[in-house]
Amino acid sequence: VVQIASANFDALGLQSVRTFSSPPDSGKSGEHPLSLIAAGMRRKKVVFVNVDVYKVGIYISEDLDRQINTIALSNLPTKDTCFHFASPLSDSTPESFDPESGISIEEQTDDGKEAKNDVTLSIVLQFVRDVDSEKVVTAMQEALLSELASKSSSYEKAAKLFIDLLRKVTGDEGIKKSDELIFIFHGQEDNVAVSVLKNAKYGGRVDSSELRRSLIEVYVGDSAVAPEVVNILKTRYNTK
Repeated sequence: VVQIASANFDALGLQSVRTFSSPPDSGKSGEHPLSLIAAGMRRKKVVFVNVDVYKVGIYISEDLDRQINTIALSNLPTKDTCFHFASPLSDSTPESFDPESGISIEEQTDDGKEAKNDVTLSIVLQFVRDVDSEKVVTAMQEALLSELASKSSSYEKAAKLFIDLLRKVTGDEGIKKSDELIFIFHGQEDNVAVSVLKNAKYGGRVDSSELRRSLIEVYVGDSAVAPEVVNILKTRYNTK
């Protein structure tokens, strides 16, 4: 596995490279190595004191990293960091571009078709304290369902289904210190999905590009739960 070159940042003890499996009900198979490109700590104010709750790790594939770099090096507007992560890989995207060598790259399979990674992005939440299941679910409800007026009816259905999966996977026992919630983003173009796991326990998946963007925005958008993640990504991709 070749690790993607990363800018200097505090990884908070998170692994630099992790392998994620295609979800069992995705119709895909295989192991997908992704590299950590940003990390931060979610903190919650409790009685005027900021308390650490969980670490946020952003893991991406080489394919997606190249695609984002291609956009960042172009003349296209690049202020919306979230947009670049929420946009799945596109078969219509121009040749991948290696910013270090200045060489366009096309990965080829044996049949001559461009190789695309089904799993291109994962957001890992590694908890540093115990948290009740209902608190986790309520926080996600507030994040995904607070501005429904600007969303489609299909989004509301997808978001509620995702929250139900989150409630199922956290269970009555909730989250314990060192547990992980893992969101896996897979698929290409209009055929995209988001899966949720607690440690190795698979909760299920939701097919929705709109949900994909909203969930990603929670962690890399302008109001991200760990602001240092956004700062690291803006430095990496030269967005302001």
